[in-house]
Amino acid sequence: MKKRILLIGFLLFVAILGWRIYSTSQRKAELKAQRNPVVVPRVEVTQPVNREAKETIESWGTAEANRTVPIQSTVNGKLLRWKVSEGKSIQPGEILAIVDRDLAPQEFNRVEVISSTAGVFTKQLVDEGASITPQTMLGVIEDLATIVVPVKVSQNDVGKIRNGMAVEFDCSSYPNTIILGVVKRIDNVSDPVSHATRVEVVLHDQRIKPGMHLRAFFLLQKYEALFIPTSSVLEQDTTSIAAVVKNGRVSRVKINVGMRRGDWRIVRSGLTTNDSIIVSGVDQFYDGDSVVVARSVGQ
Repeated sequence: MKKRILLIGFLLFVAILGWRIYSTSQRKAELKAQRNPVVVPRVEVTQPVNREAKETIESWGTAEANRTVPIQSTVNGKLLRWKVSEGKSIQPGEILAIVDRDLAPQEFNRVEVISSTAGVFTKQLVDEGASITPQTMLGVIEDLATIVVPVKVSQNDVGKIRNGMAVEFDCSSYPNTIILGVVKRIDNVSDPVSHATRVEVVLHDQRIKPGMHLRAFFLLQKYEALFIPTSSVLEQDTTSIAAVVKNGRVSRVKINVGMRRGDWRIVRSGLTTNDSIIVSGVDQFYDGDSVVVARSVGQ
């Protein structure tokens, strides 16, 4: 009986001691948490959105004038005076320059150099006072109302191109602007080295000047697709990941992505329009992380 009482007393002592140790550690943990509160990250989220997508063939080209006409005199002599300056629009029959015709020693008479075409006087190649012949190119008139963009298309894709096909252009001089063109001509032969075929695209946009470098998108078809911001996609080797937020918790989801179009990316599978995904900084979040939605960004 005495041993039983001692055992009960010992167990009671151990229980009280354990409780006091537990209470003390809990109190210390609470004080530590008060001094160093856990900061839950605030994130911006958005939802995937259905938009029109375009299946395209992409290539590059450099703009050229539709037609270039050299300015030449019909006689030998001296270029006396230019009547036009670079950048001026020219009409057929307009006087471009005056030439002193060389008839004989110390004999001259004035001859007008007249334009045979409309366009823009883009280059003056000879200065006033220079001696010239009918073979001398005095300058250049270019037809800038129509711009031609020769584009190289690979042999794998050229069979999909048709005359009259719509083409969209990007130009760094005009960001976020789509410039429209149309396929005018497809060469009958391919380059024997690159095996690419030259395709001529015409456009009527006076913002585009000869020499500008353009990215071309040949439009094959249009369809509906799911888009998310490019910043919402984390690329890890061959895997693409989005961070879905639900009930304040993060879940990393593998997604199948398609082409990139500016700041947007097509999602083929893995997400729906009901999902809320983190807009940026996806690499900073892992499964189970707590977050606070600071703002929901509309599309």
